[in-house]
Amino acid sequence: MKIINNLRLVPAPFDRVKKSQMLFCYFEIYNLQSSGIRNQYEIAYTVSSQREGRSIFHKISRLVSHPRDISISMKQAQPLQQDSSQELIGLDLHALSPGTYNLEIIVTDPQNRDLAARTTQKLVVVD
Repeated sequence: MKIINNLRLVPAPFDRVKKSQMLFCYFEIYNLQSSGIRNQYEIAYTVSSQREGRSIFHKISRLVSHPRDISISMKQAQPLQQDSSQELIGLDLHALSPGTYNLEIIVTDPQNRDLAARTTQKLVVVD
């Protein structure tokens, strides 16, 4: 557990997330300047449907019925002020259907896309 500005942060204590509640993501980024980033860095958040492990019947039915997968994506640029940064964001999941999703967070240098860090977390969204 960590407390920042009177906000108690704990690792995800649940394996399921209610789509009616905001999903808050807190993370720290280190070595921004020492990795070569000079002016700003970019953070991209994506919540997308997890397709692995689906049956062949499900995949064929998707081809026939053409359902639309809903995903959530957001990108923001941050000015580089220090070698490390603390980030907290709330994601609204209400538009998602119940199911399994991947939350992916990517930190990049907009001037050099080869400088990137990425993490992915599985989410199970429920009503």
